[in-house]
Amino acid sequence: MTLSGLAVKTILVLDNDACVRALVRVILSNGYTVLESASAEQAIQRFQEHHGRIDLLIVDVLLPKSSGPRVATELLSLIPGLQVLLMYSYPPSMWSDQMIGELNDLPSGAVTKLEKPFFRQRCEARSSR
Repeated sequence: MTLSGLAVKTILVLDNDACVRALVRVILSNGYTVLESASAEQAIQRFQEHHGRIDLLIVDVLLPKSSGPRVATELLSLIPGLQVLLMYSYPPSMWSDQMIGELNDLPSGAVTKLEKPFFRQRCEARSSR
């Protein structure tokens, strides 16, 4: 799998739903190291533990006490070349102005979106962009 010419080896998955994390791990674990986090704080800790070795962040747009774009912004400040896959359940038309602003603050080209629910083929296709 490549992302804009970057060979992906390690993926950090952040979602407060254990079932979603498990599904993504099962789909992408063949050939990749998949790290899981249930909260923004845990994701940042995992990221720091593996600094320089995380190539892709897969994160839910809506998180308790945070947001996917907020976490992505923080991690992108540590590794500017990090690729981000934002998962979402609610259509963008239901996102708050704050959420849209946070999304617009992310660097163009670094972010791909994936609507839930998804199947193996959609997850693999979106994560390889």
